[in-house]
Amino acid sequence: MKKTLALLAFAIISIGSISAQSMQDVVYLKNGSIIRGMVIEIVSDGNVKVQTADGCVFVYPMTDVQKIQKKQNQALPRYNKYPYHPYSSKECHDELYGWGNAPRFRGFVELNNTFGTSASWRNRFGMLASFGYQVFPYLYVGAGTGFDYWTDYSYWSVPIFAHLRTEVHKAYRRNVSPFIDTKIGYNFVNWQGLYFTPSVGCHFYVGHSNIGLSAYIGFAIQRIDYDSCRDLRIGASLDF
Repeated sequence: MKKTLALLAFAIISIGSISAQSMQDVVYLKNGSIIRGMVIEIVSDGNVKVQTADGCVFVYPMTDVQKIQKKQNQALPRYNKYPYHPYSSKECHDELYGWGNAPRFRGFVELNNTFGTSASWRNRFGMLASFGYQVFPYLYVGAGTGFDYWTDYSYWSVPIFAHLRTEVHKAYRRNVSPFIDTKIGYNFVNWQGLYFTPSVGCHFYVGHSNIGLSAYIGFAIQRIDYDSCRDLRIGASLDF
């Protein structure tokens, strides 16, 4: 009898343990990310700590948390909104890369140099600034302005443009993103006319943050009064 009771007690404890192991905490963030694991600490008006099945501990501000639920354990990715979220079972970070924080405000400050492909008088250097919104991890939409200084003529042109950029994440590493960039608008001051600069390049995040560096090569297609310029442009930018 005692042996039977002991076995029964052991079975009840085992079933309870298995049931507990089959449940997990699911943390829903306001940016759409979903983290599955075990909440190990919640600080009121502070942070929530979540430990995932691989032992990684992630810390999120409570202001970024939409809700926390207890659900049946599932063999699903910890993040199921975007398949290319920066966290993986091999890396434990508390911060997101900038693209993982979308949607968010984003800004660019750029330096560039343009080489006249058919005439040296088209050589020019410039500085641009663009501000807008990282609508999705792979799409930025913004607008900007800046200047080009035409060295042979000592002329200036000031473009006002719309700015679109699409980025490919995790093609190589999480902090390296190839991109296609387009700026289209109109030039003012000494040279006036269409402003169009398509380019391709690569973006590098500085650590696990919103700050990054870009390098690119492309074309500067500009209408300048009586002529059209289709020249080679290289540039670099800082974004945040």
